[in-house]
Amino acid sequence: MSKEDGDVIASLSVTSGGNKSDKDQKTTIVVGLNENTSKSTREQKLTIKNLTTGETSQTVIKQGIRNASASFSEKQKTVNYLSGTVKISVISSETEWELILGEGNLINSVIPLQGGDASKSGMTTEIEISYNENTSDDTPNSQKIVLVNKADNTQSEFTLYQESRYAKVASASFDTTEKYQYVEGFGGMYPPKGWVADPLNEQDIRKMYGDGDDQLGYNILRLMIYDKQDDWNYEVSNVRVAQSLGATVFACPWYCPAEFGEIKTDQSGNEYRILYKEHWEDYAKHLVKYIEFIKGQGINLHAVSVQNEPDMHFTHWNENGNGPADVANFVAQYGAVIRETGVKLMSPEACGYQTAYTDAVKNNSSAWNNTDIVAGHLYQGFIENDKYNDAWTEGNASNLRNYFKENSTKWNKQWWMTEHLFNQGENESSMSEWVFQNWDYNLTHLGKEIHTCMELNCSAYVYWYLKRFYGMLGDNDKKSPVSSGAITKNGYILSHYAKYAKKTDRIKLEFTANQSGVQGTAYMDESGKTVTFVLLNYSSDPTTVVLNGQNSNSNISEYSGVITDKDKNMENLSIAEGEDNSGVIVPMSAQSIVSVRLKYN
Repeated sequence: MSKEDGDVIASLSVTSGGNKSDKDQKTTIVVGLNENTSKSTREQKLTIKNLTTGETSQTVIKQGIRNASASFSEKQKTVNYLSGTVKISVISSETEWELILGEGNLINSVIPLQGGDASKSGMTTEIEISYNENTSDDTPNSQKIVLVNKADNTQSEFTLYQESRYAKVASASFDTTEKYQYVEGFGGMYPPKGWVADPLNEQDIRKMYGDGDDQLGYNILRLMIYDKQDDWNYEVSNVRVAQSLGATVFACPWYCPAEFGEIKTDQSGNEYRILYKEHWEDYAKHLVKYIEFIKGQGINLHAVSVQNEPDMHFTHWNENGNGPADVANFVAQYGAVIRETGVKLMSPEACGYQTAYTDAVKNNSSAWNNTDIVAGHLYQGFIENDKYNDAWTEGNASNLRNYFKENSTKWNKQWWMTEHLFNQGENESSMSEWVFQNWDYNLTHLGKEIHTCMELNCSAYVYWYLKRFYGMLGDNDKKSPVSSGAITKNGYILSHYAKYAKKTDRIKLEFTANQSGVQGTAYMDESGKTVTFVLLNYSSDPTTVVLNGQNSNSNISEYSGVITDKDKNMENLSIAEGEDNSGVIVPMSAQSIVSVRLKYN
């Protein structure tokens, strides 16, 4: 017996045999084989020669590919910020392997670093990974382990992710294909002439309506339509500045001109005006004249409302208690005259967003056709679990939220919240009782109310005075928490929405696990390439929010965020990319508001 050239056969234990005198002999031949270290099959021939006749026969020894494999039992694992150990497995067959640590300071040790057996299949080796504590408040950590298959030097990876100090307690998914309302924006009221001791100046306007790093990015400005024409020029120069920075300007009347009715006094001594029906046309002309004046000053007025708080001590439409119907009839008869100027018309801005006024306009088809924007104020409350409101207010707020939930999607019109303020404790003499200065009050009132409005399809949120101790900028009042012209906590809260939600479509954001005191809304710009979020953590615990979703355009190319809490004011926030380039991991401190921007390529 002989072998042809090749390296399959290592040895033959019998090379000759047989006996001429014996029939049907059997001889066992032991063929030793070399290891196949290549990546292809191979073979080698054995030749047997009959020494009596000289005839030969052959057999072929075929050797298969070596089945050498090694892989991790999982590709990644996430742990909390504390030090500890985690176990995974390496599954191998017919190979030895080794582990190599990637760059980083997360992993302390890996045991074992080597293993496997080239002669054994289906091996499972448990790996224990010891990791260090993440001492960063807001930066997650990660480190890779590379598994090398020694048979062919192929590699696979395992990644250990570690959260920051803020434990992950909330997960949310967003869907860019499910859109809700268009969000026009956010802003406040220009303090009327003579109503404040520290009026707005151009520097204040630029700080609030500019969009730079040290500016707030507001884009809606509300004006008073004064009953006296001599006052119409009061704020024009500063309004031009705001408009040049992108502000949308609208206006509303408080008092009708004195000659259109009379002044009356209620039982509490409060004065108000009655607008007589015979002067409705004159009142419509008064509004048109204001529109023409303001346009003549280079200001593109977006809208005017019929009346600021007709249910309060300003202008009453009917002293016999039929105000809602009279306002609706006025809009039906004269709304078109106002809209012919090219300016949109708002429904009456009732003080507590009284549905009687909204319904009166809605139920009058002519008035409804003349109404572009449903508007009102939220002074009777709107948010849940308001520890500063009484039971009646909370009950009324619940009814109002249900009203918008049921109706806002049916109207096919935008609804705007055009006035509210939060000033709990301002009349108290002790500073300790000036609740409006407390961060938790700011977050759980202004922050929560804007969030609630957005969830219920509101298109614009407009605060009361822009510059006041309870407003967006401090003033020279002794109760102001900051100096005159400096930004208050309320100012930063509104800026989180203004810079991240204006001129967008609100999209679906659904918390899927462990919400635990966190709420949020999501938005997408017109291009579809920028998705933003405003998240609020009301709890006293730090938390990490994992945002997952998919934008059909492409993968995330950039991501960033800012945070405001008791100690920070819109500071840059380190966030991390999530799995599969589909979202981000966002750390939030206790009682904080965070805004996030994702850009897609």
